[in-house]
Amino acid sequence: FKPKDKLARTMAVMEMGQPMSADTATKCKTGDRSKRADRRTAPSRADFTRTNPGKFLYAESGITKGEIVDYYLAVSERILPYLENRILSAVRCPTGIEKPCFYKKHPANDNRGIATIAVSGSDGGKDEYYYVTDINGLMNEVQMNTLEFHTWGSRVETLEKPDVMVFDLDPDAGMDVATIRRGVLD
Repeated sequence: FKPKDKLARTMAVMEMGQPMSADTATKCKTGDRSKRADRRTAPSRADFTRTNPGKFLYAESGITKGEIVDYYLAVSERILPYLENRILSAVRCPTGIEKPCFYKKHPANDNRGIATIAVSGSDGGKDEYYYVTDINGLMNEVQMNTLEFHTWGSRVETLEKPDVMVFDLDPDAGMDVATIRRGVLD
């Protein structure tokens, strides 16, 4: 399992189209972590235990578990409205992205901020799925080396009424950025 996405630090502009300063671009290219290790843009409101913050989850890029935890803490207020109370399929990479990863669709244990729901299948049986209910659930998943979150288009309160549609564009490795942008706009 290897994602085709480009690494954020290899991009010349951030997602919102704001150009990076020359200083920031240089630090990203050279992997300077002098200020990143203790940077935290949002205070932790989560109750979880940090483990192995120096573990490399993206070894080739030098990105550590601690940095991923800090990232999710920083974006938690923005990501939770799209994540909480939606059934998840999570990509977990216990030993990093370069080693085998797996999809987690069913609850593994009782963590704070994680809930379950039984969903009827087409065969008449029921399967138990899980979802996060708050920042604690999000951070417990991140702490278990979850690197991707894929949600259902509906919330658990309204499973039969999706309110989100996602287009997952996986361009060919040789496709130029201008073509990708044109496809997104189309």
